[in-house]
Amino acid sequence: MTIREATIAAIQLPGAPESSIDLALINQGVGDSTVIYNVTMKPQAYMAAIEVLKGMLGLAGIDEGQYSIKYDTDGILARIKFLEGELGEEDTGQPVIRDATNRW
Repeated sequence: MTIREATIAAIQLPGAPESSIDLALINQGVGDSTVIYNVTMKPQAYMAAIEVLKGMLGLAGIDEGQYSIKYDTDGILARIKFLEGELGEEDTGQPVIRDATNRW
């Protein structure tokens, strides 16, 4: 299995744009998407999958003749949260106060 295939498996959605997957892998520092995947590449594959999924949130869907795919935005958001949780980078959606000592 290549890192590209691992990223597609992490996305788990049909119709993910191929060029977006390639760009996300390049953005994660993977120059060659045919590299054989191993467990040390999990953060790169998952971060690339998150990048692609966030890009898919803005897509309305794909309609070609009698064939159509509509994306469930709640499902995509749930998948993003799951992948972030696997990486230990959960986004609560709320601002976090890290240091309250520097008040005005």
